Amino acid sequence: MTGLAFTPSRHVSALAALLLLAALAGGVKLATVGTTPNSDYDSYIATAQLFSGLPASEHPERILKPLAPLAVALVAPVLGFPQGFVFVAFVFYLAFAAALYALGWAFFRDRFAAVCVALLGALSYPLLRYGVDLYTETGALFLFVLSLYLLLHYAKEPSARLVMANASVIGIALLWKEYSVVAGLAFGLLLLFERNAWKIKIGRLTLLALFSIAPTLLVQVWVYLTYGYTYLDWYVSGGASGFATEFTLTNLVKSTAALLGVAWLFVPLGLHRFASLPQPSRAFLFSVIPATMACFAWGYVSSRLFYVMAPAFLLLAVLGLSRLPRGLQYAGLGVSLAANIIWLYVATS
Repeated sequence: MTGLAFTPSRHVSALAALLLLAALAGGVKLATVGTTPNSDYDSYIATAQLFSGLPASEHPERILKPLAPLAVALVAPVLGFPQGFVFVAFVFYLAFAAALYALGWAFFRDRFAAVCVALLGALSYPLLRYGVDLYTETGALFLFVLSLYLLLHYAKEPSARLVMANASVIGIALLWKEYSVVAGLAFGLLLLFERNAWKIKIGRLTLLALFSIAPTLLVQVWVYLTYGYTYLDWYVSGGASGFATEFTLTNLVKSTAALLGVAWLFVPLGLHRFASLPQPSRAFLFSVIPATMACFAWGYVSSRLFYVMAPAFLLLAVLGLSRLPRGLQYAGLGVSLAANIIWLYVATS
């Protein structure tokens, strides 16, 4: 498994610069735009207080995904609940940026390309607007990108050990936020269509199902026995109801455009180079891109909810950007990042 091994010591300067820029961008966003209270935040705070043994309202829809409020409960004795919530979101925002860098390095084996992937993701409108805010997105997205990194690892050097490792990450991710199921769908597609005997395919698909679903299933059973509440109840009340009002062409175009912003312009160039990619990289994208289309089943329309589509298209955008002379690459990256920042301040003004 040396082909994709990520050794942080080889990337100290790039990671340090990346995390410094991400921390600066996130800090400036908090200082200038601030945070936006929402009902999700209130229910997560109440659940964190409940996990801390304090009297609080019970929200079974949040207990179904206990890791985010549990993380807040763990830091609350030092920081308090509101500050602890922002702290957890910010820490995982930085972890998400580092994971994107690792994915970019694994895909391109080029530090500049990896930094481009990470910056275009971490300094995107959805991450600055909703990630560095009163939402639980960043922890889920960190685990999602970590799963994609392991998926690419598997595409290059398949092994049962990687199946169990990735399935375990997906199992943890599903306890953070439900849309992590997309990572499981992507891995399932890769396993299903890889060149292997059906006996091996079925065995590895079974491992994927067992290791990824078991943690959520156990929590689901406990929540049902305690509250009579299931994911179906959550979806009917909190997901499917959005189809009636949210699914307009304007909303879909706006929220999809916000994922990459100006960087979408480089995706066609990346698609033009798609055939030149190594077979494992093509197999990876062929698995991930269709799986991420599942986000259109969420019910509600938001770049926050659609962001699972972004990592694969960021890779294509940077692939296209890499076709340009280095000077134009810097210019394209700079314009894309500036446009993201402008979009953020226009949308929140």
